[in-house]
Amino acid sequence: MKVWKLVGVLIALVVLAGGSLNAYVTSQRLNESTCLGCLALNPRGAPFTDFWSAYPDSYGSREGKEVQHPSWVTGEVNNGSVVMLFFWYHGCQPCKQQWDDMKKRGLVEGSEEDGRMTPPYAQNVTLITIDVVNSDRTDARTVYAQPGREEFTPITVVVTGDQGNLYWYAFQGPADGVGGRPSVQELIDIIEMAIQVREG
Repeated sequence: MKVWKLVGVLIALVVLAGGSLNAYVTSQRLNESTCLGCLALNPRGAPFTDFWSAYPDSYGSREGKEVQHPSWVTGEVNNGSVVMLFFWYHGCQPCKQQWDDMKKRGLVEGSEEDGRMTPPYAQNVTLITIDVVNSDRTDARTVYAQPGREEFTPITVVVTGDQGNLYWYAFQGPADGVGGRPSVQELIDIIEMAIQVREG
């Protein structure tokens, strides 16, 4: 009789452990913030043709206006670096997918929190990753996001310059080559062009 009780207790523990694991996985999935990108509402991007000096027509009422880049961006460019900004947050699956894709292509290393450019790019490019929930730099989204679309993540920005002039390109949504957005390989090409502009 004691053996049957012991078997019953073991079975109950196995069922409890299995249920707890399933509940944990389900709660993790449900607790992920659902970003607009996760709902397949990624905005259309302006395909890269060249860097911008002012706001392009895809920025509506801002078209042609001067961009007020944050001082911490202009400081890096003035010190001779190309700047890549990556706006993201925990639970944004398109952000994670783009980060993983950039790592696979050898562009970045580390995680979003402590990300850095890989050695082929680190000498010429400063990567600044911005957690839009926790960073004190999150307001920069309003500079680079299309008006009314500031909540879309990820946002990727490349800023370069020459002879005191700043040039930039930005897109919202993942670097997947869809909707006018560049693929990760095209983003790498854009960064390499930004380095060439920087080097004059």
